[in-house]
Amino acid sequence: EFTTETISIEGNHVYDIAVPVLRGKAGVVHIGFSKERLRKNIADLVGIITGITIAFLILGSALVVIFSAFITKRISSLAAAARLIGSGELESKIQIKGYDEISDLALDFNEMAKKRRDAEGKLKRLNDNLEAEVAKKTKALINAQDKLVLSEKLAAMGQFAGAIGHEFRNQLGVMRNATY
Repeated sequence: EFTTETISIEGNHVYDIAVPVLRGKAGVVHIGFSKERLRKNIADLVGIITGITIAFLILGSALVVIFSAFITKRISSLAAAARLIGSGELESKIQIKGYDEISDLALDFNEMAKKRRDAEGKLKRLNDNLEAEVAKKTKALINAQDKLVLSEKLAAMGQFAGAIGHEFRNQLGVMRNATY
């Protein structure tokens, strides 16, 4: 078991540590530390540790700013491209490279724009076909209406001719009866 005590040598305080060797049979080893020098070394060490801590804080803060600017730039680019796609510019492609969630989102936006572009193309083709079919049916209806109008005119003319024939026969019948 060791002992410690503070002693004064030439006005300097010294920590004296005494450690027995072989339980005191071989003697005692004394180690002395200058109190002022020990305090100075501790103060120097605290200064170094403080400096390193401050350097790491500054470096860490700089890395956070750089990383957040990088992420923010990618997200802003994604948002701008998404607004273009949302406004109808479906040929816009989001150009974000990488293998992270933002890149996956960019690929999803590009796929969504392609599907919307394909759907709008299909809708336009269907609309064009529908317009052509409506024009064809309208022409057929107009032809049918023209035929119907003609048939009604012919029917009216037939009725008129029948009425005229009837009136002529009546008059002819009166004239024939009058001649007997």
